[in-house]
Amino acid sequence: MKEFLKTLKNIFFTEFSNKDDFIEKNKDNHFQNTLKEKIKEFNDKIPFNSDSVLDDLKESIMKQRDVVIDTEKLLNERNEKFNNINEKTESLLNYAVTYRKKTKKIKNKVKCNKCCITLSGIIIILIILYGLSIYICKGFKFDQCLKK
Repeated sequence: MKEFLKTLKNIFFTEFSNKDDFIEKNKDNHFQNTLKEKIKEFNDKIPFNSDSVLDDLKESIMKQRDVVIDTEKLLNERNEKFNNINEKTESLLNYAVTYRKKTKKIKNKVKCNKCCITLSGIIIILIILYGLSIYICKGFKFDQCLKK
């Protein structure tokens, strides 16, 4: 393209020195005819084989199609991985909720067992004290024990 423009520029400036010269000499459309000839020469120099151009376009389109297909596969794999991560996250959240409920139940059972053990201990101590008081008072007559 640059070569074509350079050629036209050279022709123009060799034939015409200024604007007035162009107007005067170009009355018979000499420059337009020269321009048409140069365009035809330039177009003839360009190798144009429609089959090869179409083949090149087809090949380029097929390459782009392959790129799009590969990208789509990668996106699908990525979506599957995200879905797997989401499922695992939900599973872990459910497990955490279940774990928290179970730990609360176990904690309450431990507290209940601790209270039962404490009450059992207090009852045993009271029974022992009652037995000692019976032994010390020599029977169930506490009136005599209090007078002593």
